[in-house]
Amino acid sequence: MKISTTIIHLIFLIFFLSLPVWPEHLMYIVRWFPVGLTVIWFIFNGCPLTKIDKSLDDQTFTEAITKPLLGDIGKERIIALTYILLIVVTILCNANYYNYIYNN
Repeated sequence: MKISTTIIHLIFLIFFLSLPVWPEHLMYIVRWFPVGLTVIWFIFNGCPLTKIDKSLDDQTFTEAITKPLLGDIGKERIIALTYILLIVVTILCNANYYNYIYNN
């Protein structure tokens, strides 16, 4: 795996996981990031960055990251876990957004 692709993905992963703890007044924009990411994945049939990196040997980035930690649990399970993470982040961002709207 190319180091540049890994660094970009890790930065994006940290950015993405930090979205629910961003300030509530920014949630009107932030809550759309997970939805946009899902749309991009559907359009490109996966991450466009991963498709560019030929050294992944037809693995997804999350597959390359989780294989040393979880073993070979299968591509379908890793994709399902990724979408579950997207859903959880979306719910948390929307909860913060609506909490901000109703309390101000």
